[in-house]
Amino acid sequence: MTGSPQAPRCVVFDLDGTLTDSKQPLAPRMAAGLRDLLELRPVAITTGGTWELMDAQVLRHLDAPEPLLGRLYLLPASGTCAYHRVDGGWLRQYSRDLSAEQKVRIVDTLLSVAAELEILVADPWGELIEDRGGQVTYSVLGQRAPLAVKEAWDPDGSSKEALRQLVQERLPDMAVRSGRSTSVDVTRPGVDKAYGVRELARSLELPLSTVTYVGDRLGTGGNDEPVRSLQEVICIEVSGWQQTAAWVEALVARARHDGPERDREPLADSPTAATGSHR
Repeated sequence: MTGSPQAPRCVVFDLDGTLTDSKQPLAPRMAAGLRDLLELRPVAITTGGTWELMDAQVLRHLDAPEPLLGRLYLLPASGTCAYHRVDGGWLRQYSRDLSAEQKVRIVDTLLSVAAELEILVADPWGELIEDRGGQVTYSVLGQRAPLAVKEAWDPDGSSKEALRQLVQERLPDMAVRSGRSTSVDVTRPGVDKAYGVRELARSLELPLSTVTYVGDRLGTGGNDEPVRSLQEVICIEVSGWQQTAAWVEALVARARHDGPERDREPLADSPTAATGSHR
């Protein structure tokens, strides 16, 4: 692992592949790291998934007291909506939904392209298409496909990338991103994870330069890639929640050791980092 990002005033995490395995719950070690980090600064979690998945994967396993939950921000559906803890409940701060006409056109295109590429599954594990408000997600094997099956399908990512590229060609007015394992996400251009990060920084009255983003799909076509357009944000690429947990533990240890007066000093021995870019 290389790079030396500064200790941020706010950290935004991707979910699947970053904090958890795909659609799996937080591991105890990762949950402990997030609780420790929440004691020090605001934390946000974003995902291409739904609010319900965030609840099942994160909130039911975080075991955080109410004061810490007040520092947690949730950005499901790739940041097209946002939630914050207020008075013991989760308040929706905004939701940038697609229109009904847009959703129909997106669904028709996803299914027709999948059939054209001969990857349309006749007997999937659950629904192939999920309407997430501001995002439509296509899961090649179905929403409830077992993790081992998803990881075995298309190991080099070529089939999913072919799907993403062709859907993008057919929907030039939309943004088509590759999600984790077997999913492709479609949103309006500019309403994505970068949008969510900008809105979060604005609501917290923080400069973007004090925000760090941690994700596993910062490369071209990945659903974390839009965050790279925010030139001031430090982007950290990880490969799996274990690497994220180690990074969080090091960040927490350094912050506790140095105290608030040195809270912005570089953190060594971290995953790949770049300001406004991916490398």
